[in-house]
Amino acid sequence: MSGQFLISLLSPTTGIILFAAFFVLWLKKRELTYILTASLGYLLTAFGFLFQDTFPPWLMNAQRIASNLCFLLGVATILVAPLQRNKIAIPWISMSTTLLSDMAILVWFLLVSPNLVARIAVASIALNLMIFLPLKQFSSGMQNRFSDRLLLWVMIFSLVIFIIRPLMAFWTPDGTDTYNALDQSTYWGLVHFSFIVMAITMAIALMVSVSLDLMDDLKKEAITDSLSKLSNRRGFEEGAEQALQRSKTNETISVLLLADLDRFKSINDLYGHGTGDRVIRDFGQIIQSLSDNTTVAGRIGGEEFAILLPESSHESAQVFADNLREQFQQLYLDNPEFTSSTPTTSIGLVSSNQNTETTLSKMLNQADKALYSAKNKGRNRVQWYQD
Repeated sequence: MSGQFLISLLSPTTGIILFAAFFVLWLKKRELTYILTASLGYLLTAFGFLFQDTFPPWLMNAQRIASNLCFLLGVATILVAPLQRNKIAIPWISMSTTLLSDMAILVWFLLVSPNLVARIAVASIALNLMIFLPLKQFSSGMQNRFSDRLLLWVMIFSLVIFIIRPLMAFWTPDGTDTYNALDQSTYWGLVHFSFIVMAITMAIALMVSVSLDLMDDLKKEAITDSLSKLSNRRGFEEGAEQALQRSKTNETISVLLLADLDRFKSINDLYGHGTGDRVIRDFGQIIQSLSDNTTVAGRIGGEEFAILLPESSHESAQVFADNLREQFQQLYLDNPEFTSSTPTTSIGLVSSNQNTETTLSKMLNQADKALYSAKNKGRNRVQWYQD
């Protein structure tokens, strides 16, 4: 078995191994569709090299068109995976136009006016466009995370090596005068080498991204209340402390709301814990619907919820509390299921400018006093803390 033949097997073998690795990972985490996309991309590139190097010749050298098509589609599919991960729009139209144009020109230079150098140039330009288009889209929509920056640099690296690679075809003209010479040339060895480097670096970047995403998911689960889908006490305190610190730095007011579901024990006793759980879920959903991206909300006890509104005015906090109380009450007001005890909520509020030394612990204590006052005044009401 010749050394050249062994080299020709490296790229498809690499593609098949990476396809298998990502496909098995997707079988374990099927919600990660971008992993399936990457695996299909590696499989397509493997077929591209197999068509070119190991399959017997087809009629009119058609295997070379199939090879170019598979390789272009494969690399583009691999580069689309980061876009899917970040839910960034994929430039389907521009990528499809590039692919179709490339195929038409390649057919011309293969069948109508045979020209190997022109075919190499056209395929290289199309390949770089198929990398550049998702790269451009990704760079404009990526988040400022380590995994995103890593993927971006790998995509840039892939573009660079695929720009450099075709120059070798013109630096070694004796290797591009015939297909047989091309298959034995330094350039064709560089084709395999550049793909293997790109494939492995992108695979590592994607694997790192998957690992970091899973770690983030585990961290979120650790600070999230599974029933209300809000933060648990630990998560709320971490987020609220950070928000209060920012509010102090910016010299703005924050308002803390402490809400407690009225007579919740009687709801559990009368209608069962399943209904009680549903009431908590409903209350959490209403809080989420009223919140913006600055709001810090959490379920900090059985039926007790804390909501911090950073950089808020008294008026807007009052509106938030009133809407929360009214929407929650309205949800069950005409519900025949709740005949004996309709779920309502009492809410205590305190502003960070009501004391000179604002801490979360102190605000929670003051909001609790306001909540206790609301309970004493008949429940289902909003009460501000009075010094």
